[in-house]
Amino acid sequence: MVTFTVAVYDEQNRRFIGTYGGTYSLANGHLTENYEFSTFDATQVGRTVTGTSTIKNGRWQTTGPGNKTGEAWKKLNEQNNNSPLAGTWCITGRERNSEMSAVRPGPRKTLKILSDTRFQWIAFNTETAEFSGTGGGRYTAENGKYTEHIEFFSRDSSRVGMQLSFNYEVKDGRWQHSGQSSTGSKVNEIWERITAK
Repeated sequence: MVTFTVAVYDEQNRRFIGTYGGTYSLANGHLTENYEFSTFDATQVGRTVTGTSTIKNGRWQTTGPGNKTGEAWKKLNEQNNNSPLAGTWCITGRERNSEMSAVRPGPRKTLKILSDTRFQWIAFNTETAEFSGTGGGRYTAENGKYTEHIEFFSRDSSRVGMQLSFNYEVKDGRWQHSGQSSTGSKVNEIWERITAK
């Protein structure tokens, strides 16, 4: 199973609309999705749905159960095809009071999903269907600098348009980055890779 997320937002008006995601698999033209979070309908959390999946005219076309609610997706033309951060990451450490504290994954998770140029972080609880927050946009990772360009933020729309830069290093499947958050507080976190892109 591979992680997926869908975020709907209006960047121009700084409006976050909603997000959902979880894990998926593709086999023999069938798309199976297992929902782990949804701001649109929390009753979907824990459900598995199967629809169809085809590529036509350069677009990925999907339908839900019973060939309903069809969607067509266009792949972004990403300029950087070799980001060292592409994949899914789970937070496992966070500095508090000058000490690194372990964050143990369980039903309550904070994930970061990155393509070669775009990112989204999500905090949610699969047991209670509680959704804590999300944000995302574009990013770059070059020469030890990880920079986020925020295009949506569920908790505070005033952060849309901000650019945040961090020092980062990936070693033994662990990504450590440090710097300042959008509120100016110190950030020092460790993320562990769940899946590569």
